[in-house]
Amino acid sequence: MNSSAHSLALELGGRPGPIIVATLDRLPQPESITQLSLRGCGELSIAVMRAISRLRGLRRLDLRGCRPLGYELLQPLAALPLLEDLLLANSAIDEQALPALLELPRLRLLELVNCKAIGDAGLATLGRVRALEELYLGGCWQVGDRGVASLVELPLRDLRLVWCRSVSDAALHALARCTTLEVLNLGNCVQLTDAGVAGLTTLPRLRELRLRGCVELSDASLRALARVPTLRQLSVSECPRISDAGVAALATLELTELQLHGIAGLGDVAAMHVARQRKLEELRIGAQGIHDAALAGLANHESLLVLGLGGCTQLGPATLATLSTCTRLETLGLSGTQVDDESLALLERLPILSYLVLDDCAQVSDAAVESLARVPKLARVKSNRLSSDAQARLAARGIACVCE
Repeated sequence: MNSSAHSLALELGGRPGPIIVATLDRLPQPESITQLSLRGCGELSIAVMRAISRLRGLRRLDLRGCRPLGYELLQPLAALPLLEDLLLANSAIDEQALPALLELPRLRLLELVNCKAIGDAGLATLGRVRALEELYLGGCWQVGDRGVASLVELPLRDLRLVWCRSVSDAALHALARCTTLEVLNLGNCVQLTDAGVAGLTTLPRLRELRLRGCVELSDASLRALARVPTLRQLSVSECPRISDAGVAALATLELTELQLHGIAGLGDVAAMHVARQRKLEELRIGAQGIHDAALAGLANHESLLVLGLGGCTQLGPATLATLSTCTRLETLGLSGTQVDDESLALLERLPILSYLVLDDCAQVSDAAVESLARVPKLARVKSNRLSSDAQARLAARGIACVCE
């Protein structure tokens, strides 16, 4: 049991039902428990759910991986007037169970990731959970446009529809009416087109948008998004139709995160534009057409914390010379680049670098160990080029090495 000045959290994941019931029944002050996790407990019984219902102070309940969850099992939760967060991912919940959630007046966060029986009828029910602000539906492949449209009257701030492949532009046009929306994840919604993305530009609070793997999107989407002044975090990784011109259009935004990896057509022009984004804290870009000189603008970057350059196969020691001036870097990915043992010595100039990825760096050998050991805060290296002996030597210096 974990406690703080304001809450008590209880973790009973993986335990059999009778032990859970006995544990909850023996609590001297059940109303003091505000968070409970039964994650991975398998099959739940009505006795377990009734025991949970006696925790009247409960605000967060984690039932991820608990099966099955039908209406009868969820109904006792109506006795929890303060419940705000309910996590049901991988729980095999069905749509017939969802009306039980209407009895939770303060429910603000609901996670239904990989609950594959949930479709548009279920979302119509969720559209009546009036306090709902965060809804995670990743992998609910039956969810479509009609279901998404039924959510637009909710005070949603965060909606995640990753791998909901039936979602199309019509859903995005409906979401344009959801003026409270701040975070929207549409990763791998492969039916989306530029026309749908254009419909999102009227959202007054949109700050984070993830469109990874939306393969039909082109530069037109980026030109449209450049008109969203509130946008701070954007992912268009693995959108193959995006080019340097689209990335250049983002120059008007004050982005703190930009994800551009897996876009083969990007080159030096895109790299030069993103290097000028001085408020970026996280940048991932990977393309064979990017050369050292294009990233020179990153020199002395004062905001960059995470930089991923995996797949930029033309980059070499000159890029490390540039990056050695980015003293706030904590995470650096260099997979597949031409950096070598000698140039890695430049990283000791980075005072807080803690994680380094060197997979498939053909010029890196066991001789790099000494250079890596001198990086002040380096705690973890991922590399498939280092021998077991080199990994052991790094471990002796307090640096974990992951080789996959």
